[in-house]
Formats: sequence, structure tokens, C-alpha cells
Amino acid sequence: MMGGPVARALPIVGLCVALATPPVFGQTDAVDLRLRLKMDDNLFYTIVESSLFRSTLYDVGGRVFTDLDRLDRTIQEEIGVVSVDDDGTLGLDITPRITKTSRVDAPHRLVQSIDVLVRPTGEVVPGVGHAGALESIYYPLGLPDHAVSPGESWTYNEKRVSWDIGKEDLSFLHSEVTFTLTLVGVDRVGGDRVARILIKGEGPFSMYSNERIFAGAVRTAGSATAHVTGEARWSIDGGRLLRLRAETSFEIPLAVEIESRTFHGKTKFTLTEEWALLPGPH
Repeated sequence: MMGGPVARALPIVGLCVALATPPVFGQTDAVDLRLRLKMDDNLFYTIVESSLFRSTLYDVGGRVFTDLDRLDRTIQEEIGVVSVDDDGTLGLDITPRITKTSRVDAPHRLVQSIDVLVRPTGEVVPGVGHAGALESIYYPLGLPDHAVSPGESWTYNEKRVSWDIGKEDLSFLHSEVTFTLTLVGVDRVGGDRVARILIKGEGPFSMYSNERIFAGAVRTAGSATAHVTGEARWSIDGGRLLRLRAETSFEIPLAVEIESRTFHGKTKFTLTEEWALLPGPH
């Protein structure tokens, strides 16, 4: 789940508006939550992301150094179905476009499309297209492989590894989060059945970076436990995500090395992500 294509250090706290509708046929009937799209379907989502980094280093020249970094952006994501296998596996062409950002150094741009194969449970087939062999990811979230009743839970594990190697820097991130999803209830919305899903996740996160600056090399390393909370609305009959709001957070101890001196501190990170399916023909 952690945010669409890879390295959405994908993130997740309650939906903005609850759908005030009566429940469907008693709260005990099992429903099949699957990703079910047809050939040539096109879905359009608005994704709003907000991330906040707050880093603190102690005893830097006798002072405490604090840095605050925030980024808000809006993404329009188009998902096109290019193939449908007999077992329900979907070939998806995913094209994100940043339409709004709070940073002047991050211009609006069209990001290269990503081709992936996704099973009906949302599991991205590894080693195909953008999905690497070291990753176990789900898009847009993990679904059960059997029918579930309200109050029932299921789990899945998501592993992500990402790195960035440049001429003057190197960064490496690794996360492994176990998600527990619970079907809270089922509502009738027009002619559709809509599942309300509660999301919780927890797992280890580690990072390492090495960057050259005018004063020499700056090395940063640390590990922590990442926490994810969220809610989703899923169209049972349409087989697609309708809405999602999630928050990911962790506080990681830091060891920063500058010119053979090591400074200790911590970074607190929070990422919120909201998905909304745009109305219209799909």
C-alpha cells in the first residue's frame, strides 16, 4: 500500500466524511473484496500528500540544532487497464502527474508511466515492470483471498527497499510493515455495496545516507518502528478503491558524522495521504 508506485514510503487516519447510508443485508453476510476491473477501464484519482520532517541534533558547537522540512503536494493519477488474465491478474499502466506542490524547486511535471501486473488481492507481481525482486508491495492496498464478514480481519506483509546513488551522495531505505485490515461494515450507496475498512500497520524502518558537502562527508544512519493507521472505502461490486486516508509516522534516532565527529539526535516523520476516485465514466 505505501502509496502507489514504489517508494511511496506509503502511508496512513480516518476518512474525511462518513457515508451516512443504511447497512446492507445484515452485518453478518460475507463479501468478496477483490480488485476487479475490465479491459480498457480508466480510473482517475486525486492524491493529496503532506509530509513533515523534524530533525534535532544535540551538542552541535554547544547548541541544539533543529531543522523543519515540510512538503505538500497534489497528484492526479491515471490508471489504465491494458490486460486481464484468466486468473484476474490485471496489467495496469499508472501515470501520476504532480499538479500542485508547496516547493518552488519541485515544478509541476509529468512522471513517466509505470507498468505493473497486479493480482486480484492487490499484490504487485515482483520483477515485472517497476516492481523489483526485492519488494513485496500491494496496490492500492492488500485484500483478502477469501470472502470476509463484518468484524473479520486479515493481514499481509509489505517490504520495500529503495536507494538513490548520485555523484556526491548515497541514500538507502528499507521498511517491512505488517498490516492488519478489518472489515468494519458494509453500506448501500446507490446501487453499489461499499465496504468500510480499518487499517493498522507496524514494522521496522531503517535508513542510511552519505552526502558530501563543503565541510566533508555527512553520514546519517538510524532505525525505528513505523506506525500506520487509516481507513478506506472499497466498492465491492465495482472492485475498486473509492477513498483512502492514511497516516504513517516514526521517530528515528540519528547519528550524523561530520569530519570524523559524530553528533546524535532524532528525526520525527509524519506522512498523510488521501486518495479520492474522481466521478465519471471509468
